This record gives sequence, C-alpha cells and structure tokens, in this order.
Amino acid sequence: MNDLAYLIERCAKLNSEKTALISNGQLLSFKEVHELSNALGWGLEELGIKKSDRVALWVPICSESVICEFALLKGGRVKVQINLDLSKEEMMAIINDSSANAIIYDSSLRDIKEELKEIFPDLIYIPLHADNEEISFESLIQQNRKENYSVHVDNQDLCQISYFTDMKGNSKGTIYNVFSKKASLNNNLVDELDITPEDAILHVDSFTIESNNKILPYFIKGAANIFMDTFSVNLFSEYVERFRVTSTRLTPMMIEELVQSDLVEACDFSSLKNIEYNSMEMPVETIKKAVDVFGNIFIKVISFHDQFFSYLILTKYDHLVGLFELPNILRSAGREFTFIRTKIVNPHGNEVPIDVKGELLISCNNLINSNADEWFSTGEMAKKDERGYVYISDM
Repeated sequence: MNDLAYLIERCAKLNSEKTALISNGQLLSFKEVHELSNALGWGLEELGIKKSDRVALWVPICSESVICEFALLKGGRVKVQINLDLSKEEMMAIINDSSANAIIYDSSLRDIKEELKEIFPDLIYIPLHADNEEISFESLIQQNRKENYSVHVDNQDLCQISYFTDMKGNSKGTIYNVFSKKASLNNNLVDELDITPEDAILHVDSFTIESNNKILPYFIKGAANIFMDTFSVNLFSEYVERFRVTSTRLTPMMIEELVQSDLVEACDFSSLKNIEYNSMEMPVETIKKAVDVFGNIFIKVISFHDQFFSYLILTKYDHLVGLFELPNILRSAGREFTFIRTKIVNPHGNEVPIDVKGELLISCNNLINSNADEWFSTGEMAKKDERGYVYISDM
C-alpha cells in the first residue's frame, strides 16, 4: 500500500478535468498531473532508479516540479530538494552528502554539468528539456505509459531529505519518512487550512520547502496550485484577481510592499481568505496595516532550521485577539500545532516556570525515529506565557 499515491490517484479520479496546476501560462488538469507523474515514475523505473533511491531536484517553481514530486512519492523514492539560490559548491556538497543517485535539473545547470559529471560520474542526469540529451524529463513522460504507478511503502520508509544552512553557513540535512509526510499533511488540514475544491493557492517567488509543503494538501482537496516565479505588486494583484486566489504565503517585505502600494485600493482581493507568513520579525504595525487592507486573514506559522514542518501557529483568531485584547501575543511565535508539544528547559534539562527564559524543545511524531516521549532542541531560547504562547528571546 502507498497511501500518498492512493490519495493522488483518488483525487485525480474525483476531479479529472478540473484545473490542478497553473504555471507559466500552462494549465494542467488533475487527470493530466496524475498521468504525467505515472509516466515519469515508470520512466525512472526503466532507468534503474528504484524505491529508496535518492533523487535530487534542481528545478524552479513550475508544474514539472510537482510532477517530479508526485512521481517520487508514488515510487517510494527519496526527494532531495536543492534550493536554486545555493552556490555551485553548496549544491555539490548536498549531492555528495545525500548520496543522490540521480538529479533532475533545469537549464541553469547546463554550464556546470560537465564539471558535475567529472565529480559524480555515477549520477544519472535528467534535464527537464531534451537539449540534445537522449534522456530527459520530456522524453520520459512522452515515451512511457500513463497507467497507474505505485510502489508499496511503509511508514518508516524515507521520503525526503531537507537541507538548511546553520549559523556557521554549513548545510545540514534532515531526513523525513512517509509517516512524517502524512503528519505534515494532517497538520496542514487540521490546523492551518480549511480547503475546499473551489480554493486556489498562489505560490510566490521561490519554490521553498514551506511552499512545497502546501501543494499536496490543496491537490488532494481538489483545489488548484498556482505558481508565480517572481513577486511584484502588479503581478500578484493580477494573479489574485484573474484566478480568484484564496490563499498565499508571503514574506513580511512582500506584505509591506502591498500595504504601501497605491494599486491595492484599485484591486479586488475579496477572494483571499488566508495569507500565511513565516516570520518572527513581522512588525506589529505592519500587521495592523495589513489587516486594515485585507481583513483578518493572516496566519503566522513558525518552523525551525529545516522548515519542512511548522511547529507553532498564530491563527486568524489569535490575530484578532492580539489586535483588540492582548497585543503582546502578536509578538509571539504562536502556540503549538495539534500533535506538537513544547517545553522550556534550563541548562540541566529541567522545565522552567511560566515566563522564564530557557531552551525551547519540541516533541512530535513528525520527526523520523521519534515518538511522543522524545524531545528535540530547536536551538532557540524562549519563554512561554500562561496561555501557551511562545516568545523567542530575540523577538
């Protein structure tokens, strides 16, 4: 059984001809996404890339990246997402550290491919577009059958390796399994997002892990994923109006740009019901201005280091309480997600009283080889108030 593959297949059947992905002017239906990811899955199989093999993705924000993601999930392969903003040296370090078996890449890698082949001669190279290559993403989906593709996986099988940069500038990898993916999906559906088939989420600017984490929840709910490769107030406003976008994820700088723009008053943002941001540094005054412009539709989610999972949330209701009753909570990192526990400890590992600063620990089943009795350090100093809101020390 492969539960995630089943969810993708089921949703494709229920929403067959409905638009699932919009990217660079291209619209793909749920059926097309399912069939193309099947074809890619079969193609990777023929190349000898089997279950548990690690496939690096050097792919920008686009429909192809979703097809790759779904093909890897269906085949029980491990996705190694590489941020396109990384340097050549950082990218090579990730390929080496993750023991990648293959890499799917776009044209930006073309200039250093020969150098990569010298260093990683056994790596299977799959460009998105043919470019005189015998093997490509395009050829694999064109030449292979589109019938259902699914490999049996267990909850403990690996599905993703995420990399983050520590305070010394070193890339660190964190491994996640199938259960982690399911837990993340569950948290998205239970705590963050009330998704309906009429919804559409706009992924803005860069294909971050946080944004990627929202694709599957929207897909399995029959909602559309829309990709915008660069941010501007004009383009954002156009996308929201044209596609009736209901949710998006923005940086504080983007929100500030929107709030300050004269264009906002002339645009119809009435379709928006969620604007999510991941920042412990959003000024309270910016939040107040943003709520005045867009209404109370803001959700703060906080993750630590790897950013594959969000652990703390400040809901729309919390924002309302913060604006009118308890303004200090707007400066907090929020409260625990469902199935997440936090505690603040002193250097001896003992839990400290309310409003006393200490090290912030988390406990959840989202982390590989963890259980509810294990605690992990976030690397942050924090305190917790009597209502359970967590305040990071530098906030």
